[in-house]
Amino acid sequence: MNRASARGPLLASLLALVVLGSLTAQLPPAAVPVDAPETVFSAHRAHDHLRVIAAEPHPVGSAANRRVRDALVEVLDEFGMRSEVQRTAAVSTRFGVTAIVENVVGRLPGTSGEAAVLLVAHYDSVPNAPGAADNGAAVAAVLETLRALLAGPPLANDVIVLFSDAEEVGLLGAEAFVAEHPWWGEVGMVLNFEARGSSGPSVLVETSPTTAVGRGNSAVVAAFSAAVAYPNASSFASAVYDLLPNDTDFSVFKAQGTPGLNFAFIRGAAHYHTPRDALDTVSLASLQHHGEHMLELTRHFGDADLAAFAGAAHGTVYVDVFRRWVLRYPVGLAVPLAVVALALWWGAVTLARRRDHLRLRGVAAAVLALTVALGLSVGIGIGLHALLRAAHPAAATAWLAAPYGVEVTMLGFALAAVAATLSVARAARAWLGPMALALGGALVWVLSSLASALWLPAGSYLTTLPALAFVTGLLLVGSSREAPGTKPWHLVVLPLAVLPGLVLLPPFIHEGFVGVGLGLAAPVLVLVGLTAWLLTPLLDVMSSPHRWALPAVAWLGSAAALLVGAAGSTFGPDQPGPSNAFYVVDPEVALALFVSVQQEGDAWTDAFVESVAAPEGALQQLLPDAPADLRHGSAPVLGLAAPELIVVADERSGDSRRLDLRLAASREAHQLALLLRSDSLISDVRFEGRPVPSLAAARGWQALVSYGPMREGVSVSFTLDADAPLEAVLIDRSHDLLTLPDLGVPSRPADLMAAPNVTSDAVMVSSRWQLE
Repeated sequence: MNRASARGPLLASLLALVVLGSLTAQLPPAAVPVDAPETVFSAHRAHDHLRVIAAEPHPVGSAANRRVRDALVEVLDEFGMRSEVQRTAAVSTRFGVTAIVENVVGRLPGTSGEAAVLLVAHYDSVPNAPGAADNGAAVAAVLETLRALLAGPPLANDVIVLFSDAEEVGLLGAEAFVAEHPWWGEVGMVLNFEARGSSGPSVLVETSPTTAVGRGNSAVVAAFSAAVAYPNASSFASAVYDLLPNDTDFSVFKAQGTPGLNFAFIRGAAHYHTPRDALDTVSLASLQHHGEHMLELTRHFGDADLAAFAGAAHGTVYVDVFRRWVLRYPVGLAVPLAVVALALWWGAVTLARRRDHLRLRGVAAAVLALTVALGLSVGIGIGLHALLRAAHPAAATAWLAAPYGVEVTMLGFALAAVAATLSVARAARAWLGPMALALGGALVWVLSSLASALWLPAGSYLTTLPALAFVTGLLLVGSSREAPGTKPWHLVVLPLAVLPGLVLLPPFIHEGFVGVGLGLAAPVLVLVGLTAWLLTPLLDVMSSPHRWALPAVAWLGSAAALLVGAAGSTFGPDQPGPSNAFYVVDPEVALALFVSVQQEGDAWTDAFVESVAAPEGALQQLLPDAPADLRHGSAPVLGLAAPELIVVADERSGDSRRLDLRLAASREAHQLALLLRSDSLISDVRFEGRPVPSLAAARGWQALVSYGPMREGVSVSFTLDADAPLEAVLIDRSHDLLTLPDLGVPSRPADLMAAPNVTSDAVMVSSRWQLE
C-alpha cells in the first residue's frame, strides 16, 4: 500500500479513536476500597449500608419501608447527629395523590454559617424492586458522605440530611418537608441524588434556577466546576430536561427557587423499577461517582457563603470535556457566537467562490443532499424500531425503561444513520465538489446554531461550537489556491475542524439514546447524521482508493451491532422478561378475578389469568375505572378482610352536603383508592384536613389515591349537592400475590419477573357502598 492509500485508513482510525475516547471518558471512576483513608468516600463502605437498604422491596407504607426507616435513624444516632422522623400527611400539588409520609431528617451542625446545605435522597422503592440503584445507592452515599465529613474538620455551614419518603408515588416526602418542616427555611443549597438505571456516570441533569432559557445558574455551575474531580454535565441535557415532564424530589425544591443541583445515573435502564434493581446489578463505580460528587460538593458548599448563590442573575452554557474540565460561558454569548459562525460561513463561501472551488448552486444541492440524509436517518430510527418489535420483541419491549443490551442496539441504529449519511454524501460527491458538500452541511449547522441560540440558548453549545470550528477550518482551506484536501496542511486543519464535533456530540448522543429510548431514536439520529456530515471534507482522503469503503464499513458495523444487540436482549434466567398479573376480590359478593394489563400473554399468565371465564361485567364491578379490554378471568374467592369506610359525619346545609369519612385497610395494605361517582360536582376534598387540588377522573368515576400504612386509617372529607346520589368503591392494595397459596398461582418461571407496573403481583380487595 502506498503512502497516499495508507493515509486514509490511518486518519479514519485516529478520528474513530477520538470518538471512542470521548465516550470512554464518560465512564465513572473505579470504586474505592474499604480500607481507604477515613476522609475519603468509599463505595465499598457505602455498600455495607446498601445491603440493609436494598434487602427487599420497600414501598411507602410497607413494613419493609419502616425497617429501612429505623435503620437510617439508627445510623444517624450512631453518628451522634440530631435526627427525627417527620411523620405527617402530605398532598401532592403535582399529581393529586396523598400519603402518610415518614421522612428521616438529620442535622450536622456547622461552626458559623447562617444557612444550611440540604442533602436529599428518597428511601422508598417501587413495590416490586429492592431499589438498590433507585434510590438505595444515593441513600447509602449520603451515609458514607456523613461518615467522611465527621472524620474531617467541621464545616462552617450546617448540613441537613433528608431521606424523603413517598417519592415514587408523587414526591410527597419532599412536598411535606417544604410545607411543614421548620428546617426548610434555613436551607441555602439543595443537592439531590437519583437513579434511572443501575450504572453509568453520575450526571448533573438539572440545576436550579431553571436552565431551559439559561437563567440564574451561573454561580452553582461555577461551584460545580471548581469542586468536583470528574464532572459529567451538559447544559443542553439540563435544558431539555427542564422542558420534559420528568420529576424527582428536586422538582419540589426547584419550584421554591432554591439554588441546587440534581444528579442521576441512567445507564442499565433495563433494571429500572424491576426486581433486577438489586444488589447484584447496581454498579459500585456509579455509587462511587455519586458519592464523590456528594462529598466534594458538600465540603465546597459547606464552607461557602450560600447567600451568594441565591442572587445569580445570569445563566451559563456548560459542558464537560473528557470528564476533566467544564467548558462554560455566559448564556448571553449564545446569539453572538452563532452570528460569528454565520459570518465565518459567509466568509468561507466568498473565498471558496473566488478560488473557484464551488458554485452557490452546489451549496444549495448539498443542503438538499443533507436534508435527504437526515430524512433517511429519521426513517431508519422509526423503521428499525418497528422491525425489532415485530421480529424480536425483547429488543424493543415497551415494558422496560430500556431493553437488555440496548447500548449495542443503539450503536447499530447510530451506525446505520452514519452509513446512510455517508452514502448520500458519497453519491452527491459524483456531482459536487468537497467544498460544496462541506459548506452546504455547514450552513445547516450554522442555522441550527442560530435557532438553538434563540430558542434554547443554554443548549446552543452543541451546535455552535462544532459549527464555529468547522467553518473556521473551511475558511482556512477555502483561502488556499489549491483544491481542498490536496495540500498536506489541509489534512491538519480539516481534522482539527471536526474535532469539537467528535468530542462533544458522541457523549450527548449516547446519553440521549439512553434517556429517550429506542422508540424516540429518530431525533437523536438526526444529530448522528449531522455529525457524520462533518466528515465530508475528508471523505475522499479517508475512502481512498475505495470510494465506498466508509459507508460499507458503517453498514456492516450496523448490521453486526443490531444482531449482537438482539441476541443480547433475549430473555432468560439472567435477563428475565416482564410479566404482569394481579388479583382482585370482593368477599362480600363472592367475586374474584385474575387480571393482567399485558395485552399479550406469556407462559406464566396464560396458565391462570384467563383459564376460567369471568361473568359479564365482573371487571367493572370490582374495578370501576379499569379499561374494559384488560385480560381477566375468574379466580378463587379468598376471605380477605375488606377495607373499611366509616361515615364519621354527614351534614346537610341548604343545597350542600358535607361528608367526613374514615378509611382504613383491614390488612397490611399500603394503598387505598377511594372511587366516587355522583351526578354532583365533588368539591373541597380534604385528606387529613389538607386540601386536595384535584381528583383523578376516569370512566365516570373520580378517585383519590392514598399511600402509607393504611391499616391505621385516614380521614377524607368532601362536599357535594345535598340530593345527589353517591356511590363509593374502596380498594386496598398490597403486593403479595405469590405468597397466597390458596390462590393456586403457579411459581413464576425464572425467565420472567414482575413487570415495572404498579399492579404487578398486587392483591386488591374491593368493597362498595351506596352513600344515600
